Amino acid sequence: KVHEYLIVEDVPNNYTVSTNLQGITFILTNKFNRPVDDDPPVYKIIKGDTPPTAAEFTFLMQADDSSYPMPEGSDGSQKKITIKGAGVEEFGVITFTKEGTYTYTISEINNNLSNYTYDNRIFKITYVISKDSNGDLTKNKTITDISGNTVDRIQFENSYKKPNNIIPYTGMLWWPVPVLMSAGMGMIILGYMVKKNG
Repeated sequence: KVHEYLIVEDVPNNYTVSTNLQGITFILTNKFNRPVDDDPPVYKIIKGDTPPTAAEFTFLMQADDSSYPMPEGSDGSQKKITIKGAGVEEFGVITFTKEGTYTYTISEINNNLSNYTYDNRIFKITYVISKDSNGDLTKNKTITDISGNTVDRIQFENSYKKPNNIIPYTGMLWWPVPVLMSAGMGMIILGYMVKKNG
């Protein structure tokens, strides 16, 4: 949308205007730059054994500069989201209104859940916001891992191992105890019967 403004001079009383060019009007044209946005998702994969219940996992987005825009619901330059079990969740829409380079760090928070091995990888999202030949804002987005390698998406993989409920062998055999007790009772009963019959 284009807005046009007509600028004229309001001459106060008792003043006269002297200029070499008369009848000139100035037109200022402002172009509205539509913002660009992105809603970065996080993928969660569970490997290994099947957990008995779906656990909750927490993920953190951290803006690398406090002046960078953040999704709604953020706490300053941070935002946390949770995923229950395996699945995908988004941090929320980030809106960019001006040119620049914006970077964000994504990681998983280790909640120390039993029998889980956590994914300690760290990802970086980089947005380069620029203007095209028409003056419109454009977005270029890249995702890299901690080594700087480009990846397709932000994905964390945790593994689950069922607890071992087998009673460990301690070097002692317990099965003879009930057998010997039963044999002892049998001998007592037998002795009583022999004594009674005698």
